[in-house]
Amino acid sequence: MFKCNSCDKSYLSQKSLNKHNKQTHKISTELCYECQYENCQASFPAKLKLLQHLAQHKLQLKKAMKYACKVCAAKFIHKKSLYRHEKHKHGRNPKKDPDVSHKCRYCGIIFQDKTN
Repeated sequence: MFKCNSCDKSYLSQKSLNKHNKQTHKISTELCYECQYENCQASFPAKLKLLQHLAQHKLQLKKAMKYACKVCAAKFIHKKSLYRHEKHKHGRNPKKDPDVSHKCRYCGIIFQDKTN
């Protein structure tokens, strides 16, 4: 489905949405700013609207990255990715050398060291 960003209407094709935007909202599709995130088909008539939309993607991604490396503070969505990072980048095997992890009560990020 292709949803109009100016009203609540949805269309089955981008072409139909473009026609709607041009006729109803007087928005030219030639100067259309499209979101490049995977599985997101949002498009906007103004660059500012696209930038606001991209900020929401960034915020969602930041919230999802809750596992932090205690050596370099790189963040990961999955614990397995953190383990792989620590093993390959820092020569550390967290499964054999476990640390107690600490979850931040404000943002939910999990740190290996309580001082972070």
